[in-house]
Amino acid sequence: VGDVEGLGDTLKYIPFGVNTPYFQQVIGSSYRYKENVYAAYAMAEWNPIPKLSILPGIRMEYTSPEVRADSILTTDKALGTITTKEVISGKSYLALLPMVNMKYALTEKQNIRLAATRSFRRPNFNEIKPGAATIDYSNFDLVYGNPDLKPTYSWNFDAAYERFLGATSMLSGAVFYKNVKDHIYTAFESSDADNTGISNEFQIPGGVVAKRFQNAPKAYAAGVEASLMTKFHFLPGIMKNFGVNFNYSYTYSRMTIGSRDKAQQLPRQSPNVLNAALFFENEKIGARIGLNYRDPYLYELNLYAVKDPNGAGMIVAHQDNDYDIYIGKSLTLDASFSYKIGKYFSVFAEVNNLTNTPYKMYRGREERPVKTEYYSIRGLTGIRFAL
Repeated sequence: VGDVEGLGDTLKYIPFGVNTPYFQQVIGSSYRYKENVYAAYAMAEWNPIPKLSILPGIRMEYTSPEVRADSILTTDKALGTITTKEVISGKSYLALLPMVNMKYALTEKQNIRLAATRSFRRPNFNEIKPGAATIDYSNFDLVYGNPDLKPTYSWNFDAAYERFLGATSMLSGAVFYKNVKDHIYTAFESSDADNTGISNEFQIPGGVVAKRFQNAPKAYAAGVEASLMTKFHFLPGIMKNFGVNFNYSYTYSRMTIGSRDKAQQLPRQSPNVLNAALFFENEKIGARIGLNYRDPYLYELNLYAVKDPNGAGMIVAHQDNDYDIYIGKSLTLDASFSYKIGKYFSVFAEVNNLTNTPYKMYRGREERPVKTEYYSIRGLTGIRFAL
């Protein structure tokens, strides 16, 4: 462009190409996805006795995806050229999802509920993307899709007891069990490990550690849940407008993968989760303050492979979770207030994360942080109009 007066520098036009920073990241991030889903369901209701209601049913979903992405064949930085090839992948599948829900009324205010269902989760678009990796230079991550990824299926069994404590109150407790097949998780790998797919052959340059999506053949989760929602209608005066919401769940989960000898905790599953809120409601005012807590949870597995010193090929460097990626525990406090004006309008204000709880990611232990992010307090206020 020439010299810029007063700056003493020369601006040069650099065409976007192989010598442009983040060019390979763009190659990996650009892809086209098309998915057709066809579904049908049938449901019935059966009341063999007055107190028992049975709802059997089945849902069928046929999924036909197609993903197009570029794969890098050759790179010549001296000439500033790059050769790419479009890779097309997609595997169709039919999901059969039977279910049965039963409700038995012990009394007018007490119910027993039983359920057996089958559910599934489709892989996300980026998880089955073929071709070049998405490169994040700030975190030194290469993220490859896996076109051979299978959908996740789960058989779910639930039993619950519920008791109504007046018109606005309910107490419930439940137990559950989930038998999961092909759970999708993220893991670190190396170019020397067996991390190629039928439609996604790649070689990571220089043995750089990369992330890739995988299926866990077997997994399960079991737990308990308790909840209470009540207004203090039995108290005198203004106190009857107060109430509490409470929910707690505990989940024990494990999954089996071929790379490790012992079963692993399900990624992104916190063992303990608690939500509690105190609220006030009358004809004009609504106020609420809520506490939310969850345990740390496993985020990604470190399955980096190295050569076996005994000459038995490649082995995973870490059999324990000491170098896996975790998300730290979270304890947040939120509050909201609303006031009704006339028949149609109300003003409101909401404040989130009053505790300014950080988002923490660490490697195995909290003293080995990967990153810590603070988002401060967030607020929202406005006027609502409702007919």
